[in-house]
Amino acid sequence: MDIRILYDAILTAIFKLGYQIDNTALGKFLAGHGITRNQLRMLMLLQEYPDGLSCKEIGDNLALKKTNVAFFIKKLELDKLVTRNANRPDKRFAVISLSDHGKQTLDKIANARYFIEKQAFADFSETELLQFTAYLKKLSANLENLSG
Repeated sequence: MDIRILYDAILTAIFKLGYQIDNTALGKFLAGHGITRNQLRMLMLLQEYPDGLSCKEIGDNLALKKTNVAFFIKKLELDKLVTRNANRPDKRFAVISLSDHGKQTLDKIANARYFIEKQAFADFSETELLQFTAYLKKLSANLENLSG
């Protein structure tokens, strides 16, 4: 088999997965709350850092451009899902944190996500899930090096 055809098939499958995620119950749930997948990624990241992160740290962790981070944060602030605090020694740098409303919203989303994830991975063994995760991390690293 021509390797280019295989590469194309893999990337097409990845793009299709993104579309399918957006059109599942989770995607509809997120849309109903006015949240995109990228905004969800940002909220989930902030959940891991209770003391908050700077815009630069968010961008670095999510591989997002500064302008995109600013746009997402502004929307999330308007929706009262995050707060912006200038509580670092250098007051020019704001710290973005999950608000109480953001935490509650993530709890609701977690229930919807678990249902979808359980269905999506129903036919995978734990070993297959670990291998799949390793492959995705390797692909992500290769793409990061390419853009690097």
